[in-house]
Amino acid sequence: MKKDTIIKRLKRQLTRLQEADDEHLMRVKLEMNAEKEEVVSSSEEDKAPSGSES
Repeated sequence: MKKDTIIKRLKRQLTRLQEADDEHLMRVKLEMNAEKEEVVSSSEEDKAPSGSES
C-alpha cells in the first residue's frame, strides 16, 4: 500500500473518532445539565413544605 493511501485512511478514521467523541461529550453535558436541574427542583420542593408549615 502507498504511504499516501495509508495517511488518507488514518485521517478519515481520526475524523470519525473525533466526531463520535464530540457527540459523546454533548450527550454527557446534556445529562449533567439534566441532573443539575433535578437537584435544583428537588431542593426547591424541600423548601416549599417547610415554608408552608410555619
